[in-house]
Amino acid sequence: MRPTYRRFKELREKAQDKLKGRGVLEQQLTDAVCEIDMMHENEVPEYKWGSVQSIIKSCRTHKAEGDEGIFRASINKMTYEQLKSLKRAIELL
Repeated sequence: MRPTYRRFKELREKAQDKLKGRGVLEQQLTDAVCEIDMMHENEVPEYKWGSVQSIIKSCRTHKAEGDEGIFRASINKMTYEQLKSLKRAIELL
């Protein structure tokens, strides 16, 4: 039986929905990456797993400071071009 990847599709849609609308780009990206982080390898199509890992890895570059999480700390340190690239990677997921 072929897997349906239902959970992957749900989490991907949630992550992409977080990027829509107006708001602070850093907060939108943090929320979207948190959704993506909930994906497990067996829930993601094999050809998409590398993209998921790349997104997570790019958001684990700095230590968390205070009450902000590791994703927020890393996203806060990104340049505008890196933020746009991350947003595009999530949109293409």
